[in-house]
Amino acid sequence: MKKVALVLALLLFSVPAWAGITISAVQPVAEVNEILITYEVDGGDANVPRAFALDITVDGTNSVISNPYDIHSEFYVYPGSIVISGGQVTNPGTPVASKTNTHMIIEMGSLYAANDPCHTSPPLSSGTLLKFTVASDDPNVDVCPAGNAPRGTVVMEDPDITFNDLGYVTYVCVDAILGPVGCATCGGDADGNGDVDLNDYYALQGNLMFAQYLTGAYLITADHANPTVAGLWVDCMDKDGNEVIDLNDYYAVQGNLMFAQYLDGAYLYHCGDPRFP
Repeated sequence: MKKVALVLALLLFSVPAWAGITISAVQPVAEVNEILITYEVDGGDANVPRAFALDITVDGTNSVISNPYDIHSEFYVYPGSIVISGGQVTNPGTPVASKTNTHMIIEMGSLYAANDPCHTSPPLSSGTLLKFTVASDDPNVDVCPAGNAPRGTVVMEDPDITFNDLGYVTYVCVDAILGPVGCATCGGDADGNGDVDLNDYYALQGNLMFAQYLTGAYLITADHANPTVAGLWVDCMDKDGNEVIDLNDYYAVQGNLMFAQYLDGAYLYHCGDPRFP
């Protein structure tokens, strides 16, 4: 792990090298609110990216970017959130270095070596860095990636290679066509801020207890068939996505929060963290 920490330090202090590479926000399917951030090195350029520091923004009214998921497995070093103590990596962190509802900063780097049991070669010259969802009151929003200069923008493997005519990183936005939105972040995130914590837990608990008081059952349905509890429905409280908020959702959130406290010392986890399905 000491070797990993040393290489990470070198990576963080590398001088960014601009190359013929395109970083795009992509919506594969209209009205499906999933956005991909992809990268592609121009044909004929033998260089490959080593690390990314990107701003991702969305416009629109009351727009929300979820935390990322399906993270590229070869860019597994997260300088913005990794925790190193005593020369050892104690928490690998996540790609998210900073986040608000409409602005997310991601930092992702690659490390590899011939004798590494998992990462023996550099990442491919094109791929998908991550995915996330977008929610908004508007039917169309612009989702844009851009380089974050203070954090290094894009670092290439070999800055001495002669690049093609572009000579710069190209960033491509997408005009996303949004469809109906359920939970914009993740199941259990009652307030939709991209994290699940005790505030979300107590909100879920309170709604279920009030439903039980009103109807005699810890149950809130998505179709609002029972108008008595219709006002208690919150999309993101439906943890398992089965159109019913019940004790299964409650215990799932409770279990994840207890596991988060055990792993990280806090009743808190980020949407998209694969440790907390």
